[in-house]
Amino acid sequence: MPPRVSVVLPTYNRAGVLARAVRSVLAQSESDLELIVVDDASTDETPRVLAGFDDPRLHVLHHAVRRGGAAARNTGLAAAHADWVAFQDSDDEWLLDKLARQFAVAAQDPDLGAVYCAFVRLGGDTATRTPAAKVERRAGWLHAEILRDSFISTQTLLVRRAALDAVGGFDAGLPRFQDWELMMRLSRQHPIGCVDEPLVVVHTLPDAITHDAPARLRARTRIVERHALWLAAHPRTLAEHLYAVGHLHALAGETAAARHWLRRAIAADRRFPKAWAALALTGLGTAGYARATRLRGQWRDA
Repeated sequence: MPPRVSVVLPTYNRAGVLARAVRSVLAQSESDLELIVVDDASTDETPRVLAGFDDPRLHVLHHAVRRGGAAARNTGLAAAHADWVAFQDSDDEWLLDKLARQFAVAAQDPDLGAVYCAFVRLGGDTATRTPAAKVERRAGWLHAEILRDSFISTQTLLVRRAALDAVGGFDAGLPRFQDWELMMRLSRQHPIGCVDEPLVVVHTLPDAITHDAPARLRARTRIVERHALWLAAHPRTLAEHLYAVGHLHALAGETAAARHWLRRAIAADRRFPKAWAALALTGLGTAGYARATRLRGQWRDA
């Protein structure tokens, strides 16, 4: 019999923290699982760390050359045997009842395509809950909300395998936001369930891809281009995406490109003050723009 759930964990050069992530999966109270670790051509001690686990539920696949996290997840998905799939990241930890709590929600509605949970992000001395505790629980048909806001992270997901196959898995061409873009597609086809408690601890490491600004820019541009028709039905959401691309161009010192995208944001929604302000601030030059936007952020948070 196949396991109840296949867990896919991509990894690249995370030997120092990988064992913690693996243990948190194998220790789940829902123990009827297989864990498929996809080593994306690591050059560190990752093979030795994985060889230290003596558990028949653990299976290791290897990429001969590095292909990126999305491609590694797709490799794991192709090898998965279960009707449900969950994803873990090599930096992070699941709480013991993560899968069990999600399956309890999934059992309440056979139409659900996925169930996500909240998570806590640890970075330095700070801990941030996502979604924030003050945010109303979001479940059901969430396509419009997911287009607007990335609040579902890969390692919080339990997904019906048939739903994943129907939308084509992860976009391997995206260097960032693969989870967000996947959920844009999946939430158009299925309602989404939620466990509104943090069942995942996300550890932000100094060399994480989240700190790669060029990757953010490429990914945001690709998402806008790929989902232009969906976004056009939601003018403020489209403007937010266009603004984000323009803002990243401005921070990179690409003023002409920044103004192009910011003008597109204004054309999408002329009552979008953030885009107007950013367009004006591009006249300060790269350093001035970065300083001014940083001060604006501090003023809003005060």
